[in-house]
Amino acid sequence: MPCDVDDPGILSVPPMVSVSIYRGNTLVQFTDGGLAPVPPLADNICAGDACRFEFFTNWLSASVNGSVMEGNAGGTGADGMQVSIVGAGFSLNQSYHCKFETDNASVTTLATVVAVDRMLCNVSEWPVKAETARFDIWQGNMSSATSRASDVADVLLPGPNNTYFEYYTVWQQVTVSTALANGGTKVTIQGFGFQPRSHYHCKFVFTYTNSSYIQPSLLMQHEQMSSEMQTMATILSSKELSCPTPIWLYPAGQGLLSLLHGASLVPLVTLQGLGQEVRFDFSSGWDGMVEPSRASSGGGITLTLTGNGFDKTSEDYECVFCNDYLSSYRTAAKALNSTTIVCEAFPIGKYLMVSEAKLWLVASAGLVSPKKCNLSVLFSVARHFHVNRISSGR
Repeated sequence: MPCDVDDPGILSVPPMVSVSIYRGNTLVQFTDGGLAPVPPLADNICAGDACRFEFFTNWLSASVNGSVMEGNAGGTGADGMQVSIVGAGFSLNQSYHCKFETDNASVTTLATVVAVDRMLCNVSEWPVKAETARFDIWQGNMSSATSRASDVADVLLPGPNNTYFEYYTVWQQVTVSTALANGGTKVTIQGFGFQPRSHYHCKFVFTYTNSSYIQPSLLMQHEQMSSEMQTMATILSSKELSCPTPIWLYPAGQGLLSLLHGASLVPLVTLQGLGQEVRFDFSSGWDGMVEPSRASSGGGITLTLTGNGFDKTSEDYECVFCNDYLSSYRTAAKALNSTTIVCEAFPIGKYLMVSEAKLWLVASAGLVSPKKCNLSVLFSVARHFHVNRISSGR
């Protein structure tokens, strides 16, 4: 049978075929030393008028996106990327799988036969630190796409020697995306391939825009700048690390969170591709502290309240003096910077005969206080008010 052995695309399955040689139209007999034709024998490679020629399945190359052999440690499930394998003789009736292996781990994924000369396989999620894994293809029965190769593989397919797959570290999501501006909120970052005994930092970026402040025209030029803050991360496992939020020295609002490994950004992996950062929002909060702790019932005493995330250009803050923060007993408050607000005590003694009252800090959006926390201040009066912080109601 005429056959071009250099064209594996014509073969549906690697066959065992006979090879005959013709001189013109005359069959050339196979002989032993040219003396006489060799009779057909079952175990002979060549006998009678033909020789057996066996084709075997093999792979020629593997790549991701047609070039490199690298991928994120979260595998195909994180970014959708697959390994494309070019070879010959792949059969739909056979099972193949890709094996990724180092001294630390060994994982496999089931390959999909696309054509006789092409297969695809998912990149397996890497269970330990990101590293370089040896890449092989095996043929054999497979009960699970995530089974170990040692349990299911029986034939190692011929292919290029020393083929390796480079896993790199990525992060995928955070457990919280908003926090109080006073810092210290634990943020857990989930990803793949985090390296033990390495130095990771969470980077929080304030990007200055005209919407960062209510009245940006009131700022000095040196205040109209972007900035960043970093906090050290603690490695929990190859898939998790955590870091605290910093004290946010800017008005409450939108920031950006990214992850650093040393001085390099760790890629953020999504099904839409690789990124670098996610939005992280900071909210302002009053810590419930006020100075001085005494004020005349006639008002007029300047009170200082401390917290975080205040907008120094805002004219929106008010101090409210009553049992209800919607009370009309209020005075205007002014933010001196992102951590300090001042207001005058309301002359509540002109309207009510009370020995104490609550102090509230409000803005047009409502209470300026920690989320789900009602921090209030009590005034005890004889001829003066006495200010005490009460426990928060969560």
